[in-house]
Amino acid sequence: VEAAPVDGVGATGHQGGDPGAAVRLGDYKLIRFYEDDRRELYNLREDPGEKIDIDADGNVVGLF
Repeated sequence: VEAAPVDGVGATGHQGGDPGAAVRLGDYKLIRFYEDDRRELYNLREDPGEKIDIDADGNVVGLF
């Protein structure tokens, strides 16, 4: 499997949020929270408000 280029990387935690990082690849955004190693994955085209974590069971992140 060839790695796809990343569209963007950013840090969270400034302005009172939980410390973490986010990676954007195409329609997808993966967020990792450092304090508890929690991850959330969103399809921004289908869910621009980031309400539905499509990796709530932890099975998809390994493919990202």
